Amino acid sequence: MSSLDGSIVHISYIRYETLAHYHQGLCSIIGKGIHIQSIIADGFKGIKTLFPDIPFQLCQFQQQQTIRC
Repeated sequence: MSSLDGSIVHISYIRYETLAHYHQGLCSIIGKGIHIQSIIADGFKGIKTLFPDIPFQLCQFQQQQTIRC
């Protein structure tokens, strides 16, 4: 979803999450000429390593869960 106007920039129905799905989605978005400013996501392992040049941050919920543990 675009943080600028709330429009959906990519949608894909999958049975389970894999790094390959994230990579495919990000490549699809970049292929449309959309500049990705940052990635905010849950704690799924490895997303940060897919595109190391794009700033990455855990969502607020995951940050709070990390603090609680």
